Amino acid sequence: MKPLDIEEIITAYLVANGFDGLAGDECGCVIGDLFPCDCANPRCVPGYRHDCVTADCTFTEWGTHYHVTESREPSQKPD
Repeated sequence: MKPLDIEEIITAYLVANGFDGLAGDECGCVIGDLFPCDCANPRCVPGYRHDCVTADCTFTEWGTHYHVTESREPSQKPD
């Protein structure tokens, strides 16, 4: 059996515990697109995806229309 790599281990944990991705340092990534910058930030924590609902959501500037925060409750700013 092939050992899991770090992305597979993190994905398995996130899925098993009901998270959508990782949040941290004013950024976030979702399962299926973890570490889009090719760097695992050790300060990232499990998080929940929230769709942007207002035009001033800062994440639309990054080309996404969602953000990931530690909170289950939607917000328009990163935690």
